[in-house]
Amino acid sequence: MIRRAVLAALLALGVAGPGHADDKPALTRVEVRDGRLHIAGDLDATTGPRVRAALAAHPEVDEVVLGRIPGSVDLDRTLELGRWLRAGGFDTYLTSDSAIFSGGVDLFLSGVRRRMEAGARIGVHAWSDANGQATDYGLTDRTHRNSRGYVRTMLGSDDFYWFAVKAAPASRIHTLTPKEIARYGLLTAPVIEPQGDD
Repeated sequence: MIRRAVLAALLALGVAGPGHADDKPALTRVEVRDGRLHIAGDLDATTGPRVRAALAAHPEVDEVVLGRIPGSVDLDRTLELGRWLRAGGFDTYLTSDSAIFSGGVDLFLSGVRRRMEAGARIGVHAWSDANGQATDYGLTDRTHRNSRGYVRTMLGSDDFYWFAVKAAPASRIHTLTPKEIARYGLLTAPVIEPQGDD
């Protein structure tokens, strides 16, 4: 009920309407299937408007399934979408085939409940901009503020942010181990193991 009220309010404000933010073809696949919203591909400027439109058209959906997401080409908009999903009370889910990296991990963190099947992969690295990468900036530099604040909001601490930017340079990916996933509280429930045949 609360989710429907949030979506209705956002539609009234014109925040959740359909359409692309620019004229480039979308890099992200967004579709409602089996009562859940599925997202795959690179996250770009069109992702947020398309996700909002799909969820507004399907108010019964309360879980977002992330498939294979190589990363984000617009981190600020990805974090904005993540904050919107958290405010709407949505959960996030990784299947055994999911492989989320960089900005895809940020989007996963937005879930109120964050669940994962065994076999899913989560990868992180330092972000980069025109002047360098995250580790080139001092710990108190304002360039860390947006991403660091986002992680703190989603997980209650910015420890995972600092781990992620130091785990691998921008040109590489570090795939998290089960211990790292547990240490930083990425999941709100135990990993879902495959069901054996009886």
